[in-house]
Amino acid sequence: MEKFTLTENVLKVWRCLVSVIAAGVFVGCCALFLISMVAAIISLITILILYLFLIFIYLPHYWKTTYIVISDDAVFCAKGIFIRREFVLPRPRLIIVERIRIPFYTYFGLCTIVLRGVGCNLVLPPLETKTSAKVVKLLENGVTK
Repeated sequence: MEKFTLTENVLKVWRCLVSVIAAGVFVGCCALFLISMVAAIISLITILILYLFLIFIYLPHYWKTTYIVISDDAVFCAKGIFIRREFVLPRPRLIIVERIRIPFYTYFGLCTIVLRGVGCNLVLPPLETKTSAKVVKLLENGVTK
């Protein structure tokens, strides 16, 4: 049985993505100044509070509690904070293991793995490229104890 946790690069990527999204929403809320200055200020303060909550509380906790376990029998993946989801994909149902490298992830040395099984798909959280190669190898050859 092998357990894989997420590296700090994953947290950096998530923080970058949240920052880009927050910047876009900030720019969109600035258009509210034309309609109502009070509504725009309330919206911007709300978005700022939500952004700070995501960056400093939610994402680090989500990052710490997400893990992947690969055994001879199944692949386990647990993620989530408020709604904790634990996925189990039995090894006999596993058909295709697909590594996806997005240019933004590649810059941080990450890639993601999609497991396709009979009647299901499981998208694993981003892993380092070396770790993902090890995961793929374990899934192809099996885990020895």
